[in-house]
Amino acid sequence: PKRAVAAFDSAFFGHLGFLAANMLRAPFHNLTGALFASVPKDAGPTHWYRKLSAVAASLALVSDFALAILGGELKRREILSGRLGDVLSQLYLASCVLKRFRDDHEPSAARPLVDYCLARALYQIEQSLDAVLRNFPSRIIGLMLRPLVFPWGRHRRPPSDQLTQTCARLLLSPSETRDQLTD
Repeated sequence: PKRAVAAFDSAFFGHLGFLAANMLRAPFHNLTGALFASVPKDAGPTHWYRKLSAVAASLALVSDFALAILGGELKRREILSGRLGDVLSQLYLASCVLKRFRDDHEPSAARPLVDYCLARALYQIEQSLDAVLRNFPSRIIGLMLRPLVFPWGRHRRPPSDQLTQTCARLLLSPSETRDQLTD
């Protein structure tokens, strides 16, 4: 029993430390535009890596509070957990886009596709996080988290029509970029 209590205490206080770090990291990255977030060495589109880092910190913060408030009930709150899952899915897909771009040696011709995918993912992430905070089980906590997650308000826009048209032309006409994507 003593070892079990010690293990529980270690895990519990470790999680509290993680929560405290996220309460500092998320607003810091969101206030600074993730300017100080770490990025992979020699990464081309560093601003996308930084923005994903800020979103990941925000997701961790909101998820921790949702879990602390709801506990096992979070699973039964399917809309809320689904929206958190949507954020995680978009983070994963955006990370996959960046990894593929990097693995392909960052071809400049594919850059509009990367920009489109990341702009779309970040817009959808913002929509989902906003919906989570608007419908948070504790209205007070939702209001408290909002300035930590959106210190400058919601500002993401979906990809522009011009970028969408550029991507469509790139994908509809035969090119090396299209061939690479269809491998």
